[in-house]
Amino acid sequence: MPAVTVHDVGDVIESAAAKLNDTQQAIWTDARLMPHVKAAVNWLASQIANISTQYFEKVAGQPYSSDIVYAGGTVDLTLSLPADLYEPESLEYRLTAAEEWSPMERTSALPSQVTSQPGVLTTWEWSGRTLRVNPCTANALIRLRYLALMPDVDDVGNPIPIDNCVQALAFATAANAYAARGQATQAAAMWGKEGDPPSGACMYLGLVLGIIVKNEQLLPRRAAPFSSGTFGSQYGWPRP
Repeated sequence: MPAVTVHDVGDVIESAAAKLNDTQQAIWTDARLMPHVKAAVNWLASQIANISTQYFEKVAGQPYSSDIVYAGGTVDLTLSLPADLYEPESLEYRLTAAEEWSPMERTSALPSQVTSQPGVLTTWEWSGRTLRVNPCTANALIRLRYLALMPDVDDVGNPIPIDNCVQALAFATAANAYAARGQATQAAAMWGKEGDPPSGACMYLGLVLGIIVKNEQLLPRRAAPFSSGTFGSQYGWPRP
């Protein structure tokens, strides 16, 4: 098994330039390759998201980060949400930091009118990119588990938070670069195939996904649908 290393965009560009026969980057400079790296990252993220959310799941709240502070009577929590939120998975609340977390129930639509607010948070909804809760009278703390957007890449120093991804991304970057110049044969060679023997970006994609699949098989949620099948549309693949 390859060693797990945190790589950055510069690693991908260096490897892609070599595949483009331009190790000195006389033609394929960082600036010229950056759009193709972005496309490659989005491609790899979409492939991973089809089988697992492990690279996209985050938690806003203790013990991972500061809790989201809820002011009694508030309905719309949008301004308190993480900037990289794509879709919430679950919410929990507690009235003070000394209490244990209690789960909140997700609903498709909050009641249109609440005649008397309860003393605790009970339900939440997500619609129109807005997170709303059935308000309660008390102040509280909220912990949010959510699916995050993949960080954008726009600099050679940007880390790419996917294990052992450099070769898959480098081949895909080179394929995109060749295609942009109308060199279809070279682009196809860089994409490669999944057959026997595998090659190119497809081969390294299989290695990345294989490790993720093995990890998913160890999780108790295996075979259970996550969210509502909505994650991924920002990368261009359809909602199941």
